[in-house]
Amino acid sequence: MRAILVTILITMFVNSATAGLNEVLIKAAEHGEIYSVKATIDNGADVNTRRNDGMTPLMYSSMGGYLEIVRILITFGANVNAKTIHGVTPLMYSSLGGHLGIVRALIAKGADVNAMTNDGKTVLMLASTGASLDIVKILLGNGADATVENKDGITAQVIASIKGHKQIEELLKEAEKKAKSLPSSVKPVEDAPSTALQALPADDKKQEQKRVFYTLLAGESVDRTKLDILVKKLKASGLSPVVREGKKTRDVYRLVTECFNEKNTARKRLANLIRKEKQAFIVKDGDQQCVVAASGFSFQSALIEQNMLAKKDIRTEIVKAQVPLVVWEVTVGRYNGSQFAEVELKRLAERGINVVLMPWNK
Repeated sequence: MRAILVTILITMFVNSATAGLNEVLIKAAEHGEIYSVKATIDNGADVNTRRNDGMTPLMYSSMGGYLEIVRILITFGANVNAKTIHGVTPLMYSSLGGHLGIVRALIAKGADVNAMTNDGKTVLMLASTGASLDIVKILLGNGADATVENKDGITAQVIASIKGHKQIEELLKEAEKKAKSLPSSVKPVEDAPSTALQALPADDKKQEQKRVFYTLLAGESVDRTKLDILVKKLKASGLSPVVREGKKTRDVYRLVTECFNEKNTARKRLANLIRKEKQAFIVKDGDQQCVVAASGFSFQSALIEQNMLAKKDIRTEIVKAQVPLVVWEVTVGRYNGSQFAEVELKRLAERGINVVLMPWNK
């Protein structure tokens, strides 16, 4: 009996920990926190976890336009055709939001271009609402049916017309005309090409037909010390890491205590705070001087820090800000084709080195 009770308690603890990890993954995907996404997956989070409304990490990242996170989730088995309780898919979110790269990535992994919501909206209808001509072209090129009507008898072409998207309206009108002119047994192979490449304009075709190289992203850092540690780890594994410096605008979560109109008042508050918290500093917000107890790149870590500060009787408010930073990117390898890069990715994963597949740019 005692052994059974211990087993039950252990199971409850593991399930609770996993549930917490899954929620962190969802929040990280929602806020575009790429390294939090990687960390939670590495620690056992379920890439197909869902909230009560059916939302998955892939849906949040598709909605937010976070292409690299979408690629990571897909690599680890995220369901590209999952649906919310209302029947919305990741491809629908990215099509509505105008996220062209994500649309391509999802279709490449088998996303259904003719999926429908519970009330009859199609991917094509949502893309027409979002006013992205290129996305509409890609959907049509991959077999999206322009003749489908929603529950009110409205097609994607009508929606484009209502929204005032003239180019999309004309494109869909022509697609409807061609589809209706063909016998039902005939597939419009020439008129609706089966790949996104065929559906692109001529200039885009030339670009796509160029040889594409890939690399493996091992990490990014704004901290030189952490960067050096990562580089040493990679070299110790027999790899030849390449470090590139760039500037990026990153989301930062600041734990603000108070804001003051006068700089001297803010400095006095800072001096008192530093006695309890060494990380404290002042940032300018418009005409005000705000005293910040701590900051970080992860919303989840900011929540943890906020709780720790509360135990020191330091009350804070989490404020999201965007700041320009020098970022060092560490990559390994250059591969002529994604299949070769994926083989190396799996090999490194077996050695405990987690990397992300991405296109290589000079």
